[in-house]
Amino acid sequence: MFMSGADLKFVITGGAEGIGSATAKLAARQGAQVCIGDINAEAQTVVQAIAQAGGQAWFIKCLTESLGWSTVACSHFADSSARFVTS
Repeated sequence: MFMSGADLKFVITGGAEGIGSATAKLAARQGAQVCIGDINAEAQTVVQAIAQAGGQAWFIKCLTESLGWSTVACSHFADSSARFVTS
């Protein structure tokens, strides 16, 4: 689904369940670093599953983009090459 490689960085909104969770796990399996933004703290479970599978993931609890959470999310990455996926 995605290009593979360690340079991939994804910021995924709504990653606690459903399509967002599946997308986060798929991206991580293909080598991407993943930052999940969600109001639902269950996203931490997705982060733990990714880590247990050997991937890299972070969770940021967010209410709305107006709070600027995506800027904070991108601070986890060393550059600005993150791709945004919303679900």
